[in-house]
Amino acid sequence: ASLFWAAGFNFARGMSVLEVQYDGRLLDLFWGEEILMALQLWTAGYDFYAPCDASLILHRWSRGYRPTFWQQRRSRQPPAATTQLLRDLLSLPMDSAQRTRQAYEKY
Repeated sequence: ASLFWAAGFNFARGMSVLEVQYDGRLLDLFWGEEILMALQLWTAGYDFYAPCDASLILHRWSRGYRPTFWQQRRSRQPPAATTQLLRDLLSLPMDSAQRTRQAYEKY
């Protein structure tokens, strides 16, 4: 089991994105999105697993084949309202019938 969730390495049933949805108010968010989703998914009862053999993973770091997230935006920083909303969301209890935020932090 793993404590972290990675957007680029997420293999789950499609129902997970219906049960735990991205917050549409978090505009242009890149840094912080995975932390928030990990907390929301885990408290909803999802577990994360990551392979321990690094040879199983390949990530194409070269971005020459397409524009990057940053190139498509006017600024490298998300709007201030997005940053504040992320901080607010991460400070909420997020307890569910499945698991509590405290249990995630302890895990």
